[in-house]
Amino acid sequence: MADQNKLSEALRRIVQAPENNLMILHGFVAKYTPGDNGVIGTIDFISMDGTVRIPEIPLNAIPGLSKGQMTIPTIKSDVTVLWAVGTGNASILSFSHIDTYNIISTKEVNIGVTSETPNDEVDYNELEDDGNKSKTTYTNSSITSMVSNKTDSATQTIAPDKITSEIGSSKREIDKAQIKDTVEGSYEKIDPSGVTLEGKTINIGEGATEPAVLGTQLVTLMMKFITECSKITTPTMLGTMPIINLANFTSFLSECNSFLSQTVKVK
Repeated sequence: MADQNKLSEALRRIVQAPENNLMILHGFVAKYTPGDNGVIGTIDFISMDGTVRIPEIPLNAIPGLSKGQMTIPTIKSDVTVLWAVGTGNASILSFSHIDTYNIISTKEVNIGVTSETPNDEVDYNELEDDGNKSKTTYTNSSITSMVSNKTDSATQTIAPDKITSEIGSSKREIDKAQIKDTVEGSYEKIDPSGVTLEGKTINIGEGATEPAVLGTQLVTLMMKFITECSKITTPTMLGTMPIINLANFTSFLSECNSFLSQTVKVK
């Protein structure tokens, strides 16, 4: 029992020693000094009532590393610190406003929001999701963002060589060689060879109702028509003769292909 009493007394003295007295202080950021050459940045702290001033409190970061987590506060923003009264050392607990917030991991970072259905009859950690949620996952090779509710969802994935977006039956793919938009059986593709449209109906212009013309078939029909016209004859005193302007009709044959588009193809 005597040993336990001695241990309790020793612990009490350690806790009550001035150098070990800890206080939580609320104040504001009076100054921010960036780190340089592997040195952690610092802030100068002033308590709300102005009675406590603590200079050069180091930010919560590991010096010399670009990875991990680092917060750079906004000047004059509120800050809460843990202060060792005896030594004067302090550690930052929280900021009200920040200018920069860095999180650099070596594998994966997930950031998301999920809402829950209120229910006073169960513990908070037993609440069920209501279906509304968003999430972004960062890896060293891709970024994937997702937003969904009970009925709809949208997803976008960014990789070094491809970007893909999906919402319902709509999908967009962008890579180094092409852009392709797809909605069920219809799609639009843009690549170095041109623009391709595919679908049950393709409308050029809002509310378009006039059908497009198949150029090759039209040219063939015109050539047949002109050829038949060139066969027309008329009776004369010298007998049956070709019409007098036959040469004009035959010259049209060489011009039939001239109005075919060189860049637009339809089927």
